[in-house]
Amino acid sequence: MSFQIARKRPAEKPEPPKAVLGTEVETRCRKCRAVTTHVVTGKVGTKPTRVRCNTCEVEHEYTVTRARRPTATAPHQLPWADAIAQARGTATAYSAAASYVVGSRVTHPSFGEGVVVRLASPTVCEVLFEERTVKLLMTTARSGFEAPTPRSPVALRRGRRFG
Repeated sequence: MSFQIARKRPAEKPEPPKAVLGTEVETRCRKCRAVTTHVVTGKVGTKPTRVRCNTCEVEHEYTVTRARRPTATAPHQLPWADAIAQARGTATAYSAAASYVVGSRVTHPSFGEGVVVRLASPTVCEVLFEERTVKLLMTTARSGFEAPTPRSPVALRRGRRFG
């Protein structure tokens, strides 16, 4: 009986461009922290080793920029008109002192009319307006819990000397 052992293939690294001194390459700048155009200032063989950023004019080591993994997509949101049509009740004026539920209609003085699409936390709700989605503050629901009052300082024990 024979077993085959499957080996993981190493991830393919993108090949650096064939560099000639003075040519432009796209790479991540260490100062700007963004992928920008750089000029090759040093190379070993055909691989660039040093580059100068055209944006911030800083010279640094060349690093191969890897393609990023696709991010998890946000849940599909209804267009504003459909969300308004499916919303419950009449629109209420937004107040930070109020508490909202998903699907309720809200009128905001700056953004206009919108629909609560998600409760991000107990004190923040996401509201879909015609222009964009905005996070708005709201109060927490009363739980009825009251914090205990602190006790008076404990009496000093006899027999101990302080000082």
